Amino acid sequence: MKYVLSICIAILFMFSLVTCSQEKGHDLTSPEIATHEPEFQNPLDHLAKLGKHGLQKPQTEWENVLVYEVEGMEDVVIKSHTYRPMGTEIRARDVSERSTRAQMGPVTFDIYYPPGMKGHERLPVVVEVIGFSDESELIKTLIGVPEGMYVKDHPYFTSLGRMLAASGVIAVCYRTTRWDDLWALIDYMRDHSNALKIDPDNIGLWAISAQPVIASSYAFQPDREYIKYGVNSYGVTWTPDMDADLVEGIRQFAHAVDFYFDELPEPTVWRSDMPMFVVRCGNDADVVKNTTDYFVEHAPSNDVPLEFVEYEEGIHGYDYLQYTDRSAEILKQALHFVLEQAF
Repeated sequence: MKYVLSICIAILFMFSLVTCSQEKGHDLTSPEIATHEPEFQNPLDHLAKLGKHGLQKPQTEWENVLVYEVEGMEDVVIKSHTYRPMGTEIRARDVSERSTRAQMGPVTFDIYYPPGMKGHERLPVVVEVIGFSDESELIKTLIGVPEGMYVKDHPYFTSLGRMLAASGVIAVCYRTTRWDDLWALIDYMRDHSNALKIDPDNIGLWAISAQPVIASSYAFQPDREYIKYGVNSYGVTWTPDMDADLVEGIRQFAHAVDFYFDELPEPTVWRSDMPMFVVRCGNDADVVKNTTDYFVEHAPSNDVPLEFVEYEEGIHGYDYLQYTDRSAEILKQALHFVLEQAF
């Protein structure tokens, strides 16, 4: 149960926008870290006790909420796509029958194009991984997504998409209602790469908070050479052959916040051909720190190229909740990692 309690703090930090509503010049060098009391076992009750500050309505104008920005973010071209997966089959973990996506509803994603991109260009793409269902009232309450707005439209994800695209790569963020939406999305993107103007064999995954669980399930499998690199920032990390107590911690966390996990295929292979950028924040929840520590400890012996950043003063959501020079420096470092790997 300690995982359930500790991750509530992480989710609160991750998606609360109260800090972002302040002036960016405001002194946040010593952020107060919310604490919790053992008697709060329900995540919603716990957040009510602390005070949840999410979005009250969709933004009418775009505004960067990240601690770092690049020139041209306001000029990024965003296009929405909706498609109905046809025949994609994926075997879920511990489920005998196959999941046939052709029987399910359409999938929607937004694609962020760099300003001035030429029609003949085919660029690397970075997928912003999401593992929170838009059909979950619990998670939409936890992260402060108002009615009529999808998780992909949260200002964190729109700001990140713009930052990536303004830096020269294509970014994609998607709606999700099923555990295998990432699988269907990447299949579709690769099958329609010419129309979408992407390089189908040069895909990166950017995952934060809970999302690295989904990213690991997808990328740490055979025949995923087209996934070239990954960013795992203050994220719950899942690896092949992970200790059972750590996996149980992930399961408890996932159940507490209504996150996809039980159906996900287990990671099966370490990817020595997939460089990783990992950020660990010192003021994070135990389930995040412990699983990250496991990955960082075992990655070198499995020949995984690793760029690791220890942010002792960092909080969960440092990249848009903690306006310090160090936060901006780390986010800039992550962006440069992506560009180095993509090009």
